[in-house]
Amino acid sequence: MLRSTVALGVLAIVHLGCGGTSSAPPPKPAAALVEAAPVTAPEPVAAPTPEEARSLPDACVDGPMCTFPSEFAERLCSSAHPEVALHLFAPKTPWKRAYLQRSFQAWHVGGRGELRELRSGEEVIIVSAPKGQSGGMQIGGQGFDVLRWDGTCVSLMEDELSFRKPPAAVPANIPFKKLDRSFQTAFSQEKQIEMLRASEQRTCEAPGAEKEPGKSKCELARRQLSLAIAQVVAKGKALPELSYVP
Repeated sequence: MLRSTVALGVLAIVHLGCGGTSSAPPPKPAAALVEAAPVTAPEPVAAPTPEEARSLPDACVDGPMCTFPSEFAERLCSSAHPEVALHLFAPKTPWKRAYLQRSFQAWHVGGRGELRELRSGEEVIIVSAPKGQSGGMQIGGQGFDVLRWDGTCVSLMEDELSFRKPPAAVPANIPFKKLDRSFQTAFSQEKQIEMLRASEQRTCEAPGAEKEPGKSKCELARRQLSLAIAQVVAKGKALPELSYVP
């Protein structure tokens, strides 16, 4: 009986040993895949919009009239740009100045808007000259586009202009209330301008104040204020930067 029990134990040990050696070896681990780090592309720089890239021209187009580049001239005269006009009328700018021979009315370039009242001796800048004009030769019957101190353009004939500065040149009425806030603040720092601005406001906002050009106290007050602004600009007052260039 004892011998049978021992034999059964031996057979169990042999069976376990055979089962252990017959099992398949564990699979080898898969080789790790090595991936290259992705290349990070530089952040694209947004191209400036045409408006952001624009700046005021600082040199004349070839010609005796020292006109503006045609594309800038077209944009300039498409609307009113009083702040731009103040920069262009600043001293030491190269632009050709001209002066009205007499008082009259003229349409804005393109015929839009109301008739503009122009006075004898008004100072303007030549924006574009008649085609074919060179060497000082005048082309009769063709007009000049000119820029006024109020930032608008009008078309004038040659016999309506003089290139000799009169003893008392005058500006067009500068729309103080329509100027950018930075320009209003800069001009209000001038004591004389601030006094004239307050006077113009009282006069033109008074009940029943007449505002017809050349016929009212309001118009005279606006002329005085505009002349004072033009004088400080002509003396080289530092102007704020433009928020928009046409």
